[in-house]
Amino acid sequence: MTENDKVVLDSLFKSENINHKKNDTFYFISNPDGTIRWIYPKSLKKPSFLSFYSTSSIRAKILASIFRLSFYFRLNKKIELEVFKDSIIDRIIKQYKDFNYSIFTGTIGINRKAIIELNQNNSTKYFVKVALTEQSKNLINNEKAILNELNKYQYQSLTIPKIIESDSDYITIDNIAPKNQTQSSTLNEIHLNALDEIYSKTVENKSIKDSTYFEIIKENIKVLSNASLNKNFDKNKNFDKNKIEILIKNMKTILESLNTEKEISFAYGHNDFTPWNMFIENNHLYLFDWELAKKDIVLLYDFFHFIFQSQILISKSDYKTIFEVIATHIKNNTKLKDIIQKYNIDINENYKLYLLYTVSYYLDKYNNQEKLHDQVFWLIDVWFDAFNDLVDKKGQTFE
Repeated sequence: MTENDKVVLDSLFKSENINHKKNDTFYFISNPDGTIRWIYPKSLKKPSFLSFYSTSSIRAKILASIFRLSFYFRLNKKIELEVFKDSIIDRIIKQYKDFNYSIFTGTIGINRKAIIELNQNNSTKYFVKVALTEQSKNLINNEKAILNELNKYQYQSLTIPKIIESDSDYITIDNIAPKNQTQSSTLNEIHLNALDEIYSKTVENKSIKDSTYFEIIKENIKVLSNASLNKNFDKNKNFDKNKIEILIKNMKTILESLNTEKEISFAYGHNDFTPWNMFIENNHLYLFDWELAKKDIVLLYDFFHFIFQSQILISKSDYKTIFEVIATHIKNNTKLKDIIQKYNIDINENYKLYLLYTVSYYLDKYNNQEKLHDQVFWLIDVWFDAFNDLVDKKGQTFE
C-alpha cells in the first residue's frame, strides 16, 4: 500500500474510536502506477464499481470487460482493513443497512476526493462524494449549491442529480444513469437542447467588465504572469518554458483586445461538459459531476469545452482539426444557429472568453501539480496553437 493509498483509506475507515473497530476483507483494483483505484468488500455481488468508469471509447469497453472477469473469478488483490466505529464507512454502513458499496479512491492531486457507490439489489442507487483536501471540500460544497439552485427548475431534455443529504465533508447524490445508457464523443442536438434549457432559465445580461467571469480571468492571468516572471514554471522540468511564456503573452494580448464595456449574456455553466460526465438515452441528456459549475459563465462555454476536451483527450486531434469541427458546427448546425440568434451571441467574443478562462484556470492548476500526465501536454500544445491563431487573426477566428 502506497502512502497516497494510506491517506485515503485512513480518511474513510479510521476515527477517534481506536478501541472500537473490526477487521474486514476487501479486494482492490490498481491504477497503472500501482496505487489503489477501486476497493470493495468481499460481500459485493456484482462489479458495481464500474459505475465510476466511463466507457466512451472502444479501449474503455474492453477494459471494462476485463474488470468484470477479474471480479467474477476473484482475481483481484485482497487486503485486510480495520473499520473503526464512527468512521465515514461505518456511519454509511449503519445508515444504509440494506446496501452494499464500492469505493473509487479518487485522482491524486489538490482536488482529490473519494466516491462511495451505494448499491441495493445489484443496482447503484447513490454516490457519496467525500472531500480529502480543503480544495475538494470547496468543490463538493459548490456542487451542492449549484444542484440545489438548478433543481428549482423543470427540464424537458435534461436530468441532473439531486442532493440526498450532506455535511461539511461529503454529499450524497442520487444515481441518474439511465438503464439503456450510451455515451457519445460527438456533440449533437441533444447536448445543445440541454444547454439551451439551462440558458433559458438562468440567462443574465451584463457588461464583460462587471462579470465575475472576467474577474476570474484577470486574476488567473495575473497569477500565471507572476509565475512566469519568477521562473516558477521551471520547477517542473517537463514544461516547455518558451512555449509557456509565449502562451501567457498571447493570452494577455487577447485579454487586452476585449471590449469590456460590451454587454453579453451569461448563465449557469457546467464547466466540465465532456462525454465522460454524461449519458444519453432517448434524446435526453443525463448530466452529472457539477463540481466546477458556476453561475456566471459565458454562453457556449460548454459547447466549446466538449469539442476541445473530446477531440484532444479521446481523438488526440490537433488544433486545426478542432477548429474545423467548431467551424462546421457554426456553419451547419441548425440548433447552434438558433441559440446564437436567440441570445445574440458574438461567436468570436465568446470563443475568446472561453479560451481565456479555461486555459488560465487549468494552466495554473497544472503548474501546482506534482505529477503531470501526457494528456496535459497534449492540451497545452493545442492551447498554444489556438492562441497563436487568435492573435494572428486579431480575435476574428470565425467568419
